[in-house]
Amino acid sequence: MGSNKGNVLRIETPDEKDQRIARLEAENALLRQKIDALSHRLFGKSSEQLDPDQLQLLLQGIEEPKKHQASSDETSAPEEADDAKRKKAKTKNHSRIRGLDTLETEEQIHLPAEYEANPDAYDIIGQEVTELLDYRPARCVRQIITRIKVRPKNDSSQPPILAPAPTTPLVGGLPSVNLVTDLIIGKYADHLPLYRQQGILQRSGISIPRDTLNHWTLHSLELLAPIAEAIHHETLATNYLQGDETPLPLLAPGTGKTATSYFWVFNDPTGSISYHWSKNRSATNLHNILSTNFSGDLQCDGYSAYVSFQKSSSGRISLGSCMAHIRRKFHDALKAKERHAAYIIRLIAQLYQIEERLRKQRAGPALRDAIRSSQSKPIVKRLKKIIQTLKPRHFPQSHMGKAINYALGQWSGLDAYLKDGRVELDNNLIENAIRPTKLGQKNWLFLGSERGGELAAVAFTLIENCKRYKLNLRDYLASTMKALIEQGPASASHLTPQALATHPAKAANKAAA
Repeated sequence: MGSNKGNVLRIETPDEKDQRIARLEAENALLRQKIDALSHRLFGKSSEQLDPDQLQLLLQGIEEPKKHQASSDETSAPEEADDAKRKKAKTKNHSRIRGLDTLETEEQIHLPAEYEANPDAYDIIGQEVTELLDYRPARCVRQIITRIKVRPKNDSSQPPILAPAPTTPLVGGLPSVNLVTDLIIGKYADHLPLYRQQGILQRSGISIPRDTLNHWTLHSLELLAPIAEAIHHETLATNYLQGDETPLPLLAPGTGKTATSYFWVFNDPTGSISYHWSKNRSATNLHNILSTNFSGDLQCDGYSAYVSFQKSSSGRISLGSCMAHIRRKFHDALKAKERHAAYIIRLIAQLYQIEERLRKQRAGPALRDAIRSSQSKPIVKRLKKIIQTLKPRHFPQSHMGKAINYALGQWSGLDAYLKDGRVELDNNLIENAIRPTKLGQKNWLFLGSERGGELAAVAFTLIENCKRYKLNLRDYLASTMKALIEQGPASASHLTPQALATHPAKAANKAAA
């Protein structure tokens, strides 16, 4: 094919033509990958689960680079028979409902109408028992509490004695502790916006303006804020944390749209979890939240703010990597028909199989460290060699190229997982803790103010720690709010879910002191 530059006709040489065709084919393949990824994001499933048969089909014809064939024999994949042994047969569960024995029980006796009309004409020869699960809808009750004031008869100079006032979250206000507890649970645990809760209350016969409900909810969360702060100090009392951040829209009055704010979440896998709200995603937030109170391993994704924080920590912080994020990049490459990605995902699956066995054994840090050294470390070493070998074969902007570059950039962070039995293979525990915030966002859509964002972090901190320590959320919030009102914020450190679950009697005595 010729080209016309400066009215001079030049004929392409065969080599130039081949180079141009190869370049266009490479660009075409990259564009197709991008279109496929966009189509999957718009219309496909978000799950990363793969059919093992489909994965095996993709693996056919894929061979590890010859340089590493010897090492592949040393750490071969688990046999199919071993996979079958791990699959437990599903047992039939005829009663999937749990908790019936703990419910309040009402018993009724129904007699036939004929027997009631003439009991002398019939003999009772037996009975049939029917069990029903009944429901009593919540209702609002107007409480009128009259406190009697008395004075000694024999000495009128003594001051009068008055029964103590009821505990209320708003001094002189109308709502009870039980009402505001349900408002908090409804919005932040059950993801019901206040306008829906307003409708529920209307069905109970009471109409309350939405801004009033919002005021009651936020003021009550301000009372509970000292406990969230105490939980944060509990969370930092370790040398291994998982960290992550997630965006939430924030109402920006006067602009006609929302701004982007963030929840920062920090998790001690064997302890508490803490939520914090901020207006941005900068590394300054990590300094403000973790400050000098934490030193040790911080497991996170590849976001640059964590790297910047680690560099400025004077050696106090070392970063751990998340294998789930590494795997996710290769999963995207697999969806783009990159066949080598299937082999890498298969090796990563072996690491997860080892972790699954350790969980089933309830292995402690020492056993996990020993098993990982003997079984996981060779797989990780092999993975790195394969990824390094594949790097020159893929364009940096292709899905596979991006996955390889991300993995190699995060590889040093896997040292913490291989050297410390407490460190998890991935950050999935903290991603699970972030999920409730996203469910809530789909219902209440955005945060209404900066104050609302800070107090939403308080609510999620309390709710998720109650779940972690298996406390009754309604009872915990109501009793804790009463204790804070009566005893002040100094009792907060003895009222955290961890304190109550670990030493309930001791915590209750200290809080009452």
